[in-house]
Amino acid sequence: MKLKIAIGLVAICSIALASPSIAGAKAKKAAGVYCEQGGRNISFPASKFKPNVRSRLRVGQKGKMNIAGFGPLNCRVY
Repeated sequence: MKLKIAIGLVAICSIALASPSIAGAKAKKAAGVYCEQGGRNISFPASKFKPNVRSRLRVGQKGKMNIAGFGPLNCRVY
């Protein structure tokens, strides 16, 4: 489970770094990240991320990441 979380955090960091300018100036800060694909899902609270990554996450950002044991998941910041 720790490996899955670590891989997920790295993938979310890449999502956050790829699109920080899309968020805009008045975007809401994130409470967490929810990933799903079919019947498989996983949720990460914002407190699991480093402060510099957490500041880049904005509600509505979307991306796809591969979590070991789950496969490719569609993720959304909430």
